[in-house]
Amino acid sequence: LCKLLEEILVIKPQVVYLFGKQVSDFIIKNTELEKVSNFEYNFWNIIFVLAYHPSYMYIYKRKELDNYVNWIVLRILEILWKR
Repeated sequence: LCKLLEEILVIKPQVVYLFGKQVSDFIIKNTELEKVSNFEYNFWNIIFVLAYHPSYMYIYKRKELDNYVNWIVLRILEILWKR
């Protein structure tokens, strides 16, 4: 976790996607994220977005994959547009 936070401080991204439940749960539990919506958190003025792991989407939700990828892209654009 310390290495991740160091990298975030150096790179200063506007959006970080947390792909998968294990990753999302770990980050939420071990940082002071502020909940913005059901899928979004704020930390150091960086938006953290919870997302399904790509392998989960490919195996269990393949029919919804295109829509899901489009949702991710649109969400990134919306976040960046607001800033």
